[in-house]
Amino acid sequence: MIIGAIIVGLITIALVIYTNVKIDQGNGNMGFGVFLGVLTTIFCILEIAIVSDIKEKPEPTAMDVYQGKTTLKYEVIDNVKVDSVVIFKTNEYEK
Repeated sequence: MIIGAIIVGLITIALVIYTNVKIDQGNGNMGFGVFLGVLTTIFCILEIAIVSDIKEKPEPTAMDVYQGKTTLKYEVIDNVKVDSVVIFKTNEYEK
């Protein structure tokens, strides 16, 4: 997923640079400019979707606890349980 984000990001940067070069040349081909703008917008939206998907961490819900996909992780200090956190069992969320 990270490699996909890098590739889409590089393509987006290349499209922006190419569009700026074409604008500076001033060919006057408006249809091609609109096509490049739409293509750049699509790649920007795709990049945002990929990065947000990478960044999001799944958090346990009540249904995950009910279905047995979670367990408790305890923090022990001086042989006393002082804190507990609900976490996913190993790779349970990715199935």
